[in-house]
Formats: sequence, structure tokens, C-alpha cells
Amino acid sequence: KLYNDTFNARVVPKYDGKNLSINGTNALKPLREHQKNVIQRVISSGGNTLISHAVGAGKTYEMAASAMKLKQLGLVNKPVFVVPKTLVAQWGVEFHDYFPTARLLVADDGSFSPDNRKVFINRIANGAYDAVILSYEQFEKVKMSDSYTEQFYREQIDEVIAAIEDERASNNKNSLSVKELEKKRKQLQYKIDKLTSKAKDEDNITFEQLGIDSIFVDEAHNFKNLEYVTNMNNISGLGNKQGSARAFDLYTKVRYLQQLNNGRGIVFATATPVMNSMSEMYVMQKYLQPDLLKSLGINSFDAWAKQFGEVVN
Repeated sequence: KLYNDTFNARVVPKYDGKNLSINGTNALKPLREHQKNVIQRVISSGGNTLISHAVGAGKTYEMAASAMKLKQLGLVNKPVFVVPKTLVAQWGVEFHDYFPTARLLVADDGSFSPDNRKVFINRIANGAYDAVILSYEQFEKVKMSDSYTEQFYREQIDEVIAAIEDERASNNKNSLSVKELEKKRKQLQYKIDKLTSKAKDEDNITFEQLGIDSIFVDEAHNFKNLEYVTNMNNISGLGNKQGSARAFDLYTKVRYLQQLNNGRGIVFATATPVMNSMSEMYVMQKYLQPDLLKSLGINSFDAWAKQFGEVVN
């Protein structure tokens, strides 16, 4: 019993995709064994997966094939691929190379110009595409609705309040974490007040209206800069706690899709998911497993770090 409780309590699943078949694949470009296995993992996870294969492993093919298979299974209708600006055109070419009959909408440099932006976004909303391919910058320009953004901010405030209560319950009533969390709560309330006081633009098409139901992010390490609060200010390598607007924008959209689709909706691909700090591990879990963190009562980075330390020990 002691051995099983200590060592056999967790079993790492193995995904076998050897019998996997995907309609429309280029016969001249068969999938390799590790690619089929990771596609099977994407399917089994319901579309919440981190593909952390090394450079040269064929992550582009893995992501494209995963989206096509999820679509064929009826689990995804219209996925969007968010990729570095310099790779948008290349992604379109390679996707068509792997799936010659796929119907793609690939943005170019002029797609989001002031004259073309609304037309192109309308094409996304009204078209039946196997995949939409956008750059980071273009994806960020498609905003969530004000009503959802306000709801999201209020959910974040609830999480902050829960984290404050956890800190106070641990006899840390005047800790730096509590002060930082209180500051964060006020910042979120300010954002709500600013959002509700601004004039509404009824002509804008919002992200919710596009019909997008899954996001595939290439070079996902570019979105690891998600804000968080910690009391561990004396530890180096924790990254920028303030985060970036780009990461926060993606996080709001990911949470929207996960709430819409029973927890699924995001596939990350990067050869460097964790570079130099455990805060990056926490951020990855916030994107990919937010419901798991919530079920474990983890409302802050410090709570996560404490539990992580107990598991390691």
C-alpha cells in the first residue's frame, strides 16, 4: 500500500495514433508515428493540449492535421490559427500542401487595413472554412464584446477575492500578497468602470460573432507573459508579473471558448514551453487547465507554487 500510494498513484497516459486516419491528407506526405500520437493526444484531451516537440518535429503538420481531424469528428467547426506575422503566408502554403482540398482563409498584410478590416472580419464570420490563419497582431485586433469583457473582469475579481481570503486564512493578513491582490482588485474594478462608461460601437463585429470555436497558437511561448501576483519577490527569474496586453487578450478568448465548449478550445505549440522559471508552468496551466486549478482551490501563483512544491518533495 505504501509503495502504491507513493509511486503508483499517478499514471502518465500514452497516446497511440497508429490506427489514426485523416481524410484529405496528401498521400505523398504521410504522418510519422510521433505526429499521429500527438494528434491522438489532442483528440483525447478534447482540444486542450500543449505540443512541445522540438524544432523540426513537424508541429505545423501536427496542428493542421489535429484541426482537420477534430473537424471531421464534429468536435470543431471553425478553428483559427494564430501565428507569427512572418509565418502567415508560409502557414497557408504548408497547410494546403498537407491538405490540398482544405478551404482556408489566410490573412495578408492588407486584410486588416482600415479599408479592409470589416470586410475581412465579415468573411471570417460568414464563411465555412476549415481554418482561418491570422497573425498575432491581427488576432488581437478582433476584440471580445464589452459585455463579455465586463463579465470576465468580474470573474477575475472573484478569483482575486478568493486568493485574498486564502492568504488571510493562512494568517498572512498583512502580507505583500494581500496588498498586491487588493491592488489588482482595484485595477480590475477601474477597468470595469472605464469599460462601462465609454461609448459603444455597434458596428464592430466581435470575436464571439465569428463562429470560431478553437484556437491553435504557433510559437506559443510568445504568450507566456500572463499577469500574476506573488509574495515571492525575493526569487529571481519569475518574469514580468504585470503581463502583456497580448497574453491577456488571448486568455480572455481562451476562457470564453472553454466556457462555451465544456473546457476545451486551445492547442499550444512551442519547442520552449518553459525556459527559466516555474511561473511559466503556472501560466501554461492557467491557459490549458483552468478548471483543474479551480477544482484544486488554486487561486493564485503562490497557492500553485506551494502545491507544486509539495508534489516535488
